[in-house]
Amino acid sequence: MAKELFKPLYSPPGWKYADAKAAGTLRESETYWIRLWDSIQKRTIRESTGTNNLEAAREYLRKKRGALDSGKPYVKGASKVTFGDMATHLREDCDSNNQHRPTLDARLAHLSDAFGNRRMATLRGADITAYRAARQRTGASAGTINRELQTLARAFTLGRKLELINETTLQVRSYRLAEAPPRSGFFEPDQFSSVLAHLTHLEVHTVEGAKRRKKVRVPAHDLRLACTIAYRLGWRMQSEVLTLEKRQIDLGASGGMGEIRLDPGQTKNDDGRIVVLRPDLRTAIMEQLARLDAFQRASGRVVRYLFTHTVGEHAGERIRDFRRAWATACRAAGVPGRLRHDFRRTAVRNMVNATVPERVAMKITGHRTRSIFDRYHIVSPGDLQRAAHLMTQDTPTANGRDSARDAMRKQTQ
Repeated sequence: MAKELFKPLYSPPGWKYADAKAAGTLRESETYWIRLWDSIQKRTIRESTGTNNLEAAREYLRKKRGALDSGKPYVKGASKVTFGDMATHLREDCDSNNQHRPTLDARLAHLSDAFGNRRMATLRGADITAYRAARQRTGASAGTINRELQTLARAFTLGRKLELINETTLQVRSYRLAEAPPRSGFFEPDQFSSVLAHLTHLEVHTVEGAKRRKKVRVPAHDLRLACTIAYRLGWRMQSEVLTLEKRQIDLGASGGMGEIRLDPGQTKNDDGRIVVLRPDLRTAIMEQLARLDAFQRASGRVVRYLFTHTVGEHAGERIRDFRRAWATACRAAGVPGRLRHDFRRTAVRNMVNATVPERVAMKITGHRTRSIFDRYHIVSPGDLQRAAHLMTQDTPTANGRDSARDAMRKQTQ
């Protein structure tokens, strides 16, 4: 019986095998190969283990034999499939499932630089370790590198699903880095009010009685409304708040309380949302709509989006971002470096502390899973102080417990 693990002999360049064998000039392969019988396809499998280490080659043989015994198919020509080939299939799979293509392209850009022409069958743990170290030297975070390795692992999974590559012993996910804990930033009510007060627009005004013009800072009511929506509802600023259209607001719905909605496909998880407006939020939206109506009458232009520039060179265009104004306001309010995504954590915390049912809160914020929702539920030092205050109160009765709960709800609103 032929050996299952061996090092094949090759003829030197320019020699025929028979001539080299007769002359005794055959060369032994540096790496071990395997030879197995595939009882399903009724054929002999002969392929390289990719290693010159005997123990590693035996482990490769053991797992390959186990895959065949379990009935998993063997793909002929799988050793020729490169990462570049799988990157193409990943993009096609992303588009067919309506996933976020720019995110995938950003990850594939780094992976393709390292593995573009490499055959998937030749990738080893040392290659992943070297890639990981190279990305760390460029300043990439552990989370970013792990997402890229996740894409590489997906390439193997999709390749097996499409029957383009064979089972491999390489476990890409075992090379994940330890990530930093999730951000825990959130806004206390006084911090939020201070940031809103410092959110301004820079406009050019003509000085009364003079021909000169000067730049003047005016309150940014539209940006303050955008932040208030994110603070109250936990919606994402860029993709959910700033893309709101006027048609998505119905001030007469829900018995006159008003509703605001996100259309299916507009959110990260593609689910639509409908939220009944609080009185303060309804009033702020009414004021913004009035400002847009005044702009339409003065300019003769039809405004589609709730957040639209009404002055300056971009007048009539949608407000796409306000990072500079945001950073300036945070510095002036004494909370530099804060993220607008902190509003999402703040909204979750406030709703839970206000005893909003968690299922309802998840529906408002758009969280599908409880685990992710819990990550956003941040307990602040103020929460702990309020809890300590409540625990010092003598509340032995059910009415007493209700009173304490009501007191905490009022303090968190």
